[in-house]
Amino acid sequence: MRATPLLISAILLIPGLAGLLGWPAAGVARVQGPCSDCHTIHNSRQGEPMTYFFDRDEGQLVTGGDPNPALLVTGCVGCHLGVNSAGSMPYVLSLEEPDYGLTGTGGNTRAAGSFYWVAHGQDRKGHNVTGLADWDRQHGYTPPGGTVLPAQLTCAGAAGCHGSPEVATPATALQGSHHQEKSGWRDGGTVATSYRLLQGVQGLGDPSFEWQPSASQRNKYYGYHRSGSSDPAPDTISGFCARCHGDFHQATGDGSPWLRHPVDFDLSQGEPLEEYLGYNGGDGTANPYNVAVPLATADTSDQVPATIEISAGDQAVVMCLSCHRAHGSPVDAMLRWDYKSWPANGYNGCGVCHSSKN
Repeated sequence: MRATPLLISAILLIPGLAGLLGWPAAGVARVQGPCSDCHTIHNSRQGEPMTYFFDRDEGQLVTGGDPNPALLVTGCVGCHLGVNSAGSMPYVLSLEEPDYGLTGTGGNTRAAGSFYWVAHGQDRKGHNVTGLADWDRQHGYTPPGGTVLPAQLTCAGAAGCHGSPEVATPATALQGSHHQEKSGWRDGGTVATSYRLLQGVQGLGDPSFEWQPSASQRNKYYGYHRSGSSDPAPDTISGFCARCHGDFHQATGDGSPWLRHPVDFDLSQGEPLEEYLGYNGGDGTANPYNVAVPLATADTSDQVPATIEISAGDQAVVMCLSCHRAHGSPVDAMLRWDYKSWPANGYNGCGVCHSSKN
């Protein structure tokens, strides 16, 4: 007998979940509330199963299914399925197409974007995560620029991004991290003390996960300038991406070191320097930070400045996420904006850094 569908609009009726959807207030990173918001002891209430999951065929949350590890009432997708609003709970997939706009900064998508488009069969517009999308029809289990994964990409674990890469199953790879996750700068020492639970990565996460971000309310990504012949450091956000897409981060070593767009490259090292000193219309000493074209920094403080000093060095480091979304976007290659359609689409994100080309 098929499980009873639960419409996404009725998620709050699931026992115990209402408290979880509130999540902690700004500045408090770890999940709070009764244990029963996330866990169930016997997986039953009044003869009905407590666990639920996202059924891709039905396009809905449904009750039933096998019990989850760690006595969880649902998995990653079950918790993070919904329509984003001003609350701090981040939703990575919705049943309706998100409001992305030109750059994904003024609608209802979060910093990493959304899996909506890849979940609807558009492989070039997101990571093909198990439970959200089919496997990639062009690349299979091999990330572009990398080596084959042990299975289709998962949210966490050995074939995923979050949690410990030494652990196979997503729930076990993340076990305990939601309880221990710290506020302030994440130093990457453990899963719980890593940026967005990406083990080993440093950074500072916006408490609202960049809900309609501003120059002073945003993520703070870690990165610093590297020489053309070296690989990005593993504790930077670009170094993390290189774990799967390593060939995209290697320098050629002949003449111009860049086969592809440079990452972990500081704008103060660019030539002609005047072009990069003009980032986002600034003069190199007080450039307004642009959340549509974010840059990494070597500064590990909890301060989130609205302006950056390009000429000082290591405050304006180009990284993978300067141009791409981590989960997905409505643009091919998961780009933040549609550079191929400029000027017709009205936005030239490339011109933010390449100021003489705008």
